[in-house]
Amino acid sequence: MEERLLDLLERFRERLPSQDFAHVQEMATHLEWGIGLEDLCTQLYEHSIPVEPSELETIKTLTSAMGLPPATWRFLDPETRTAG
Repeated sequence: MEERLLDLLERFRERLPSQDFAHVQEMATHLEWGIGLEDLCTQLYEHSIPVEPSELETIKTLTSAMGLPPATWRFLDPETRTAG
């Protein structure tokens, strides 16, 4: 799981503030994958960082694999964000 989260995080290296990148990286390497993914999603939203459809699909897959609720990512999805 660590490798999958770090691979996803790497996609945002140039778009995410360095301190947020480092925080999520630290969570991933300290086996806090769920916290890291939740924090990544929150930071993407708070910094209004665009998330490509393929990136969102990876986020959805990881949250499901970690047993996290869809609320972890739903606010990043333009379709669910405008639907309700």
